[in-house]
Amino acid sequence: MKFLYDLTGNYGWALIIFTVVINMLLLPLNIKQQKSSVAMQKIQPKMVEIQKKYEYDKEKQSQEMMKLYKEYNINPMSGCLPLLIQLPIILILYQAVLKPLTYMFGPASGFTPEVISNLMELGKEITGKAVTSEIALFSMVDQLGSAWPAAAGTINFNFFGLALEQVPQISVPSLLWIIPVLCGLTTYALSAMTTAQSAQNSSGNDQTANTMKSMQTFMPFMTAFFAFTLPAALGFYWTISNLVRMAQQFFLNNKMKKEIEKEKEAKANEPKQTVHPSQKKKRRK
Repeated sequence: MKFLYDLTGNYGWALIIFTVVINMLLLPLNIKQQKSSVAMQKIQPKMVEIQKKYEYDKEKQSQEMMKLYKEYNINPMSGCLPLLIQLPIILILYQAVLKPLTYMFGPASGFTPEVISNLMELGKEITGKAVTSEIALFSMVDQLGSAWPAAAGTINFNFFGLALEQVPQISVPSLLWIIPVLCGLTTYALSAMTTAQSAQNSSGNDQTANTMKSMQTFMPFMTAFFAFTLPAALGFYWTISNLVRMAQQFFLNNKMKKEIEKEKEAKANEPKQTVHPSQKKKRRK
């Protein structure tokens, strides 16, 4: 983040570049996840049959499921891999956003743990309430005066009028409200695209599609709520990430659609096996 900020001179543009780079690096895994999802939906009817057939024998059910996965060369865990990788990235970014003095500047810039602790205490005196994140100190640089290391400089958090270091206040209408709103809208749009693709590939009795529809309703509200409780930079990252993933999802949906159509054409063009008249006679006998 520090490198990207030095490159662009603006925290918002640094976040955008960071988000695009991370999502492009994860694209191969997302493609693998999409293929795994389509493959799982294709064998859904057979999975339901196994579950019903061995309803009271869980060990046998598990064995038959593994045989089914092996037969169709499917790894049921591969669809979770991109999510598992993205989680630590989000957690690390969360720390980098909340603690830029520690992770972007560091002791070399004069921000030792003691200096940061003193700045947090001064911030508490200025605002009259506890300062819970280092990023909040950037809105009080002038008030902190000489306590702020002179050689360290500061960060330009202003992105087209949006103060990304501040927390949107749900009780105080402001321009920052646009970030939680966009968080919710883009989360809904991305979920709708994923649900539509799942429904297109499902066999009609896919429980996964029903679960995703429920998440489609719940997740946008939860995302918007969290965006109102965290520095705007995190909500900004989430919005940009959703937009990039929507573009990737559009690309992947078209790619998978073409592959499915080719597969159907190949099956349709397969020569049908004909039964010789002599074989028919034998069967009759």
